[in-house]
Amino acid sequence: MDNGFGSDYVRAHNQVQMNKVALKGVEVRGSNIGCRVHAKFILFDFSALYLGSHNFTKSGTERNLELGMISFDLSTCSQLKLLFNQLWSKSGARR
Repeated sequence: MDNGFGSDYVRAHNQVQMNKVALKGVEVRGSNIGCRVHAKFILFDFSALYLGSHNFTKSGTERNLELGMISFDLSTCSQLKLLFNQLWSKSGARR
């Protein structure tokens, strides 16, 4: 039974959020790699990055204990760009 936080709820919630982003003209893809990707990172001009665990929600930014880091290491930025491109190429377009 799905208690509101099970995979059916999460899948439906994620689909709604992805649709909102897609309606703004952003290409959105879902993970087809056999697991959920929970890590988040933002790469700025391929020269700085934020890497962390939290969702960019009110809970994720105000109530939860989350960890994150900022790096200006070009090698690390390059490695995360490569990882993103690998995940993106393996993922499927969402509608």
